Amino acid sequence: MKLKHLPNMIAVTSIVILNGIGITVENATIQPMAAVAQTIHCNAVRSVNSFWATAAPSGVNIRSGPSLSASIVGRLAPNERRSFNAWTYGDTVADIWLGRPDARWYRLSGTNHWVASGVVNGNPNPAPPPLCNNTNPGTPDFTQSVYRQNNPFWRSGYAPRSTNPPIYRMWNSNAKGNCTWYANGRAKQLGRNAARVDRMLGNAYDWDNQARAAGITLSRTPQVGAIAQWEYGHVAVVERVNSDGTILISESSYSNTSGTSWDFLYRTRTIRASEPSIFILP
Repeated sequence: MKLKHLPNMIAVTSIVILNGIGITVENATIQPMAAVAQTIHCNAVRSVNSFWATAAPSGVNIRSGPSLSASIVGRLAPNERRSFNAWTYGDTVADIWLGRPDARWYRLSGTNHWVASGVVNGNPNPAPPPLCNNTNPGTPDFTQSVYRQNNPFWRSGYAPRSTNPPIYRMWNSNAKGNCTWYANGRAKQLGRNAARVDRMLGNAYDWDNQARAAGITLSRTPQVGAIAQWEYGHVAVVERVNSDGTILISESSYSNTSGTSWDFLYRTRTIRASEPSIFILP
């Protein structure tokens, strides 16, 4: 089927026949990852005995809250050693030494200012788990810039009306979601390289080809933040890799017809890791 190329090489959906049924499916700086399971438990501030931690060799931003969207109020110099007296969970970053997701934030002693744990070397005693122990991720905050002004699909009119895009070009004027718009934003939230994520701007079925052309890694092995792609025209984001061979994904979907099972803004579901055609690791 020949698909229409949309402006700025951004396309949204394709119609496919799957098992005889017509289904509409959508086509190195620290980046924000998921705001991990935003609950009272996760967001509670835990006071601890003062401990010391050393800033990354490139220096570290100090923020007004445990979020990468919080105001920058200062900066730790490269390898600067500072005292901290509390911690909480907030936006997740990739630990620059271990390469693993870390949602912990540490409060500078004598202030109400915060530094991401993933960019300082040191922990309270005992060290808290890097991620809050919740079953499912929290619902994304679709007011964040990764879903709006820093999302090329939103800027070009291929985002749901609920996000107030500057223009709207999707055929269904009441569509609740769009998988490509969502995957672009969520992958950035989960710490993927924003410039690389933005190299994939066409129909979802073509994201693997665009990634390959851009030198982006493709893998059969899932990992958190990877983009799961189906050749028939859908993309989602890996939220968790389970020990039983399944993965938790989050996704959005566009449908030409409102009210169908593929017309939704956001959902999570557990699937076999073998179901997607490939995993893209921007």
